[in-house]
Amino acid sequence: MRVWMIHEVTDDEILSLRKLSPKENIFVWDDAVLSQYEAILQLQDYKNILAVSTNIATKATEQWNNTKAVWYEPTSISHKRWHEENDARAFMTWWQIKELSEFCEIAAHGYNHTRPMRDIKVGVIAFIEDCKKIEQDFLNRLSKKPKTYVYPYNDNLYWTDAILHKHFGWNTLGKERLDAKQYFSGEIKI
Repeated sequence: MRVWMIHEVTDDEILSLRKLSPKENIFVWDDAVLSQYEAILQLQDYKNILAVSTNIATKATEQWNNTKAVWYEPTSISHKRWHEENDARAFMTWWQIKELSEFCEIAAHGYNHTRPMRDIKVGVIAFIEDCKKIEQDFLNRLSKKPKTYVYPYNDNLYWTDAILHKHFGWNTLGKERLDAKQYFSGEIKI
């Protein structure tokens, strides 16, 4: 079984993944970027995991009515805009995420998509509080708790796996993902 990280690739590249066997691949849609929405709908037969940063999804939902057409940028630019300008228009809304949850596992991906240590310099207690907010957002918006935590930036700190398993019962996905961007550029072969 191969786990693919779908991040910063074009719609055509994403849809070309249909040539890969659904039984041999899991697609982890990193960051719940709005440009991934249609591709996920077209790849329903595959095992899909959508990684959602809950505060960003909430802001995208709030901004939905005030938005005009948005060019869907690579997520690194979108995240920079989110953190600097609090503009989440390039990300999926909760109602889109809920629609995808009918056939796609929705995974926690941080609250603000920050690194537990480097970005917000949190410790164990603050990390647990951040995860409690995520769990509450899932309950409020999707009426269920997440089963999986997909680390932002593929971070996988030595202590966070233990926290997530013990306090929340979540599975984790980190550095073991294959980057679809590298696959399409020829950096990795399968």
